Amino acid sequence: MNHLALYRQFRPVTFDEIIGQEHIIKTLKNQIKTGQISHAYLFCGSRGTGKTSAAKVFARAVNCIGSVEGNPCLTCKNCTMEQDVDIIELDAASNNGVDYIRDIKEKVSYTPINGKYKIYIIDEVHMLSASAFNAFLKTLEEPPAHAIFVLCTTEPQRLPQTILSRCLRFDFRLVSLKLLVEHLTNIFKKIKVKADKEAITAICQAGLGSVRDMLSIADRCINYQAGQSITYEYVNDILGATDTNVVIDLAQSILDKDINKVISKIEDVTFAGKSVNVLAGEITECFYNLLLIKSVENAKELLSLPTEITDRLEKIVQNATLKKLSYLLEIFSMSENDLRTASNAKILLEALCLKAALSSGEVDAEGIEMRLSRLERLLEEGAFVKTERKQEQSANDNSDTAFAQDNSRVNANIVQDNQAQNTNETQKEDSAKSVVKDYRSAKIVWGKTLTALREKDNLLILTACENIEDVFVSDNKLIINVKDGSFALLSKSDNAAVLQEAVSQFSSYTVKLNRLEQKDSFDQSLSQFKNLAGDAELTVDGKKIL
Repeated sequence: MNHLALYRQFRPVTFDEIIGQEHIIKTLKNQIKTGQISHAYLFCGSRGTGKTSAAKVFARAVNCIGSVEGNPCLTCKNCTMEQDVDIIELDAASNNGVDYIRDIKEKVSYTPINGKYKIYIIDEVHMLSASAFNAFLKTLEEPPAHAIFVLCTTEPQRLPQTILSRCLRFDFRLVSLKLLVEHLTNIFKKIKVKADKEAITAICQAGLGSVRDMLSIADRCINYQAGQSITYEYVNDILGATDTNVVIDLAQSILDKDINKVISKIEDVTFAGKSVNVLAGEITECFYNLLLIKSVENAKELLSLPTEITDRLEKIVQNATLKKLSYLLEIFSMSENDLRTASNAKILLEALCLKAALSSGEVDAEGIEMRLSRLERLLEEGAFVKTERKQEQSANDNSDTAFAQDNSRVNANIVQDNQAQNTNETQKEDSAKSVVKDYRSAKIVWGKTLTALREKDNLLILTACENIEDVFVSDNKLIINVKDGSFALLSKSDNAAVLQEAVSQFSSYTVKLNRLEQKDSFDQSLSQFKNLAGDAELTVDGKKIL
């Protein structure tokens, strides 16, 4: 007999053999035991999570003569039948027209031959055409008493609501790494294949929660080794992954800001024929591992990497800050789509690595933009005159006091965007000492709000909110003290509505934004601009300022 792939050889034949879907299996077994079986089911979820396998086990179990706790007995004539005519498996991907559904409607009325039910398993049901779905509606809603439909799909969002509302829906989850490791270890024992613990973990990680993908990779590793023990290094070769030590060297070069080494490492990896996109993903994973080791006590157990690898990571992470590692992880994880579509992915990856190496992770583009905006406003309001006045009075003993008074007036002009609002806020500041500030409740609500904003994928609002330093609750209001740049963004009506909606999910607080007065002096802002602009000249109304 020809070789049988592992995912076919170890396809579940009972509910108990399906891993990671206990929430579904328990319901189906209870329905079979009590006889309360629905007429239509929808199994949806990612590929390789057991949808079709569960449908086949369910079809066998409902017609089983001596089912055991909802499982098929595998010994009765209905279970041992090689090809049961009462179980019809159909592929909507290759038969998606209305004629295909008409054929089902004509044959569904015929009673089953061997069992109690006739079960139709329709795989990739989302591929049916609109006219086919319309023709299917009435049959799906009121099928004959002996008919059961099990629809399987990876894209339930493509199904019409009229179909979804007529089915009992079950969502299959991706299988956890722990369950995958246990499952693959048992399979290797059964087929007598030797493999390192780290190699098994690497195979399961590459499966990304899909049992079928994991078994396909395991099949490749078995054939590659041809009877020898499967090692971690061999698994990396099969996956086309870069040597882990090389990736760690590259990550360390980025943290050490060693530009020459960064470029040479990328050149060596790409010259060896490795994929740039795969390398970028490995760098992202490496910084994730470093961040995990830096912040979690049992990181070694979670990562399940070889001891020498985790020892190297622990050594590297000693001189890195959490903020820097978070910044690097964000840079690479947010650039995956750009790398896939880039005309020259290698150049883009080199640019990302250089940006990551040269940045301290402390100042972002928004912070620089806020400072520049404030400096421009200072200049527009004539603040440079105060600088000239300071220079004229430099010989005077009281010049420092005079300039401080002038500078105070300048700062007062800066915050006069809305005279009425500032007057109101000044009154509130006078009574601030008597206001009870609840920081604990604010911290809880604000943390949940940031999580909600991340799910909305509104990066602009999220970035502004993450940089907010002072949040507290007072008089059933969530008071948010915001700097000038973020205040202009968050106070816009549509952005404020988004923020209020996010807060309202977790509390009854009303959001109140307070503009914070910038405390840095004009000279400091001017100095910051000089650092950014270099030797460039700056003039206002024909007068040279820099």
